[in-house]
Amino acid sequence: MKRSDAQDLCTEAVSRENLWCMETPQVFSKEMLIRACDHVAAQGLVVTDEVSAVSGIGVAVKFVESLSPNLKITTPADIELAEALLKTRS
Repeated sequence: MKRSDAQDLCTEAVSRENLWCMETPQVFSKEMLIRACDHVAAQGLVVTDEVSAVSGIGVAVKFVESLSPNLKITTPADIELAEALLKTRS
C-alpha cells in the first residue's frame, strides 16, 4: 500500500496492519440501509459504500473475511473472469 500526492507521485508507504480490502455489495438489513441512506441524503453527505453510510449513523461495522471471490460484473472483462471461474468449478 502506498499513498500519493495530488500529482500521483508516491509519498509514503502505508502500513497494512489492520487494513481490509472491501468488496461490494456489503450486507446490512434493509431497515438499517434505509436509515443510513436517509441520513446521508438529509445531511448531504458523500459516501463511497454501504459501510460509510452505516458508520455515519453510529453503527459499529464488523468485517467478515470472504473465503471466495465476490465478483461484481461491470465490464466485459468481468464477464470473462466470471466465465473462467465457473469453468474451474465444473
